[in-house]
Amino acid sequence: MCLVCTFQDDLVRARESALWRWQPDGCNLFDFRPARLQQEHNVSSLLANLGQRKIIFVGDSLVLEQYLSLEGLLGSEIVGANEEFVHINGRLHNSQAASFMTRTGLQVHFVRSDYLVNKETMQIDTPQAVGAAGSPVSAPHHAMTNSTPHNVITNSAPQYVMTNTSHLVYGSTPWAHMLAHPNSHLVISTSAHWATTRGTGPGRHAAAVQTVARHLAANFKGERVFVRASVPGHPQCHLAQGPYSDALYAHEASWHNWGEFAAHNDAWRNALRALNDSRFVFLDVEPLTRARPDGHLRPGSPDCLHYCLPGVIDYWTLLLASFWMSCRS
Repeated sequence: MCLVCTFQDDLVRARESALWRWQPDGCNLFDFRPARLQQEHNVSSLLANLGQRKIIFVGDSLVLEQYLSLEGLLGSEIVGANEEFVHINGRLHNSQAASFMTRTGLQVHFVRSDYLVNKETMQIDTPQAVGAAGSPVSAPHHAMTNSTPHNVITNSAPQYVMTNTSHLVYGSTPWAHMLAHPNSHLVISTSAHWATTRGTGPGRHAAAVQTVARHLAANFKGERVFVRASVPGHPQCHLAQGPYSDALYAHEASWHNWGEFAAHNDAWRNALRALNDSRFVFLDVEPLTRARPDGHLRPGSPDCLHYCLPGVIDYWTLLLASFWMSCRS
């Protein structure tokens, strides 16, 4: 993933990519511009609507990009940021997790989990807290509070106890401890690491989706779960000079495991339909994203999956913000 423009051509391309706008039908898309330009939809009104909730992003590197998008769009409203850790068998797990807080007390978290489940057991790792005499204990967990916005403090969180930790490689961070916050929104997505060539084809992915959906329905204490659609990358993205047609996209979406992404999205649609739980929202960003091969950075680079920021992924964030501002179509 490349988040920094290092060559002059990259700067020109990133600037031209950011000039494109997308407007959905039947909805006034949220705008992060100052209030003098957008009286109804602006950052102040968004933060007022969200209050002191928690926004929790869980998933792969594209979910990280969306977390960074929200962080960048909120900009000067942020008063503190922090790297976070989980505790496994009494020790800090070297994970990829972070958080930031706004001046209004909104807390935003990211936890890296490329599969959402333990690949070995196909289950979700859940926190366990067992003391010497079998009583619950808490282990320190780095977090942010509004009372000390510029400092790292410690808070209580259950530790994870595991007999087998072989799956805890980079990108496999436990996240079930984040589900207990009552005033929270959860944003999840993962596809790029699920692949038939890795023994994790659509069948295993669909089984994992069912596991995650059932676990969230039973254990998530918050208000909303947003399942963001997965969007394949764009082969030969370095040749793109602007948006292109659906026909060309369908013809070229065959690199890597990208042809399996449609099955991944269908698995989530089917799972959410079966749940029939109004808290769950499928955020379909594919129509607006699939036409944007120009949004990838670094001409000549083989990475045509990740995007430049600011750019295409900001519109994923604008869709979320629009929902938070009651645009629900």
